[in-house]
Amino acid sequence: PINAQGFGFTRGVGLLRVRGRGARLECGLVYPDPRDAAAAVSFCHGTGYGPRAFAVGGFGLALVESDGAHLESSYFAQGLGYWHGFGGMYFKGNEARIQSRRYGQGAGIHTALGALDMEGRDNRLLHWGVGPGFGWDRGVGSVSVRGERNELYADWASGKGDDNGHGFVWIEGSGNRIRLGELATGTLKRSSPSYGV
Repeated sequence: PINAQGFGFTRGVGLLRVRGRGARLECGLVYPDPRDAAAAVSFCHGTGYGPRAFAVGGFGLALVESDGAHLESSYFAQGLGYWHGFGGMYFKGNEARIQSRRYGQGAGIHTALGALDMEGRDNRLLHWGVGPGFGWDRGVGSVSVRGERNELYADWASGKGDDNGHGFVWIEGSGNRIRLGELATGTLKRSSPSYGV
């Protein structure tokens, strides 16, 4: 599916609630995104999206409690707020794999708010860029992880503020492995600072 599983579009609200062991959630892995040959547009797993410079975004929220879960999406997913929207994802469980590609995992893009909250142990949070916890163009991104032996991976733009945006990352617990490119960095553009904390 696409535009589903906790997706809020203009003036809309999307809610997803999943409980139970071994949840498998895949969304938006079919329609290509023109920016990246390896990507597809997803619009799911707690995404509030508005068409940029045209209409505001909605409210998208995903609440997932599952051990051994597998969540997979691509662009615009997993706690993303885009263009005056709010997107949030809360995950509680152990030994899960949560993967998206870009614009996701607690990213707030273009005057929007994105949040990802994860609680558990031995989980893998995998991303390529513009998330987790990336705030861009007056957006605010936030990621909070609590637990042990979790792995957090992204190549670039994680926990960063850029173009007057702010990114916040909170990681708590022992044995966690963190490889988040540009973590806790900010920039000075448009005559004001951006923060990564």
